[in-house]
Amino acid sequence: MRCERVQGGNLVGCGVNTTCTYGCLTSGMPHCARIKPSNALTWNLVSFPGGSLTIGAGAHVFDTTAGTLTTNGSAVSLPSAVTTQVFGTPVQMMVLALGDLRIATGATLTVTGSRPLAILADGNVTVESGALILVGAGCSGPSYDPTCGGPGGGHGGRLQTDLATGCGPGQNGHLDALAPFEAGGGGGGYGRAGEHSVSSMPGQGGRGDSCGTSSLEPLIGGSGGGAGGIDPNPNTRSGGRGGGGGGGLQISVSGTLLVTGSIDAAGAGGENGFAGVSSGNVGGGGGGGSGGSILLEAGSLMVPGTITANGGGGGGNHTTLALGHGENGRRDRSCASGGQASGTSSPGGRGDCDMQDPGNGGTTGDRGGGGGGVGRMRFNARMSNLGGATISGSQTVGAPPTLE
Repeated sequence: MRCERVQGGNLVGCGVNTTCTYGCLTSGMPHCARIKPSNALTWNLVSFPGGSLTIGAGAHVFDTTAGTLTTNGSAVSLPSAVTTQVFGTPVQMMVLALGDLRIATGATLTVTGSRPLAILADGNVTVESGALILVGAGCSGPSYDPTCGGPGGGHGGRLQTDLATGCGPGQNGHLDALAPFEAGGGGGGYGRAGEHSVSSMPGQGGRGDSCGTSSLEPLIGGSGGGAGGIDPNPNTRSGGRGGGGGGGLQISVSGTLLVTGSIDAAGAGGENGFAGVSSGNVGGGGGGGSGGSILLEAGSLMVPGTITANGGGGGGNHTTLALGHGENGRRDRSCASGGQASGTSSPGGRGDCDMQDPGNGGTTGDRGGGGGGVGRMRFNARMSNLGGATISGSQTVGAPPTLE
């Protein structure tokens, strides 16, 4: 039975007194004031929110399609709900509702699935030093495939039959006027534009434009890079596949959100191009995917850790080198390298980051894939301290959230 009443800044009654950090509200049932979450989320969205959850050392996967957490091959359902954000085009998101959440040292939480993830914690959240939350692009399985986006992110172009997706997808490369070479794919865009694969010749894979909103409403992932141009001979795979875009993550906390570990939403690197079979035609490298989105908001936000959403590098042109694939976005402020190339062929472009100039397209013959743009991140808090943080991405600090 609830019998609290407001007295000064406290909730009192039933023999228990609660001091409210941000004061008490008398609307409806008397309660401690909490921040109003972004993307129209409500604290009662999940009927039976979970209590405290600790994710210990080891590998863990949360699936935003199924709402399950898998550890050591064992999957359990967590208190969650699917909701639709309506800011123009409706976008679904998975909401995980908890009290306190602790990601322990040595833990890696990888988020996969078709929807971006929002963690709604009516308590405190801690990402400890040495802990990692990954919402970047990536496929699981034994074979290399760069095209999968992170949760809610666009996929990379899969040759000419399947274009890249996302709000700012890179474009596919095409047969160059100076055949027998095909242009690389363009890098995906989000927080900043990706890069063209070719700057001076016909057939270039156009870059993906910057897109989305600085408020991260709606919460979406990044964009995929375009596929490289292919040998015109039927049934020939020569162009590299584009990298997928990083995914979307929102963490809304009524109390304190402390990140001393790392949160990463990197884009994937593009695949290298291959030698074709028609008249010596050579396939272009795939474009890198853009970084995704990270929205952190809390009553008190402290981030001495690492928050990154870097773009992936473009794939190299005409190569079977092990380093021909573009590098995935890095988990620091440095830029992902483009894939290497054979002989006089073209390496891929550098991915976008905050340490250097924006990413670039392929060099030399300009037939490597273009680098992907950085993603977006936003920080909303009543009290915040970002001092000492390693942050790489297009970032904004919002006004203090309203209370409800």
